[in-house]
Amino acid sequence: MFCMNCGMELPDKAKFCLSCGAPQNSTNRKEKSPSDDSYMKSSANYGFAYGTLELKRDKLMFCTKKGDVTEYELSLIEKPRATFGILGFSYPDQASEISFGVDNTKKWVQVILDAKNGIYPQAAELSEHELEEYIRTHFNLAQKAAALKYYRERTGADLKTAREVVSRIL
Repeated sequence: MFCMNCGMELPDKAKFCLSCGAPQNSTNRKEKSPSDDSYMKSSANYGFAYGTLELKRDKLMFCTKKGDVTEYELSLIEKPRATFGILGFSYPDQASEISFGVDNTKKWVQVILDAKNGIYPQAAELSEHELEEYIRTHFNLAQKAAALKYYRERTGADLKTAREVVSRIL
């Protein structure tokens, strides 16, 4: 479940949000559903603005509690990095680095880098058949090396096994 106030993912029976402290009850709980097109979501701050940082298919979005939305195209994000709880990156037409205060900064950096290469977090929880289908639909023959790396990271398979599987898929 997610906090309706800040969007933080919470344990199923949480009575209060661990991030913003908002009380949780049956009227303000949001269950993650298959139609939710977010791959990662977390409460965050940008300067004095507090809200939710969200990774979608082609963009990173920051939604403030007031409802203001700022979108960053993944293809334009450069040099994502994590430093002491700050997720930072360069973006065209910005005079300085864009920085968000967010938990799990290293995970955010890895997920952004993966997403820029077409690899999304949901695939880590797929069955073997679903994983093969995911590779088939998200990689092409020119991306075989990336598909091998992805398969090995998700399954722990040795290189020979990964080559056999990816060659069969692509």
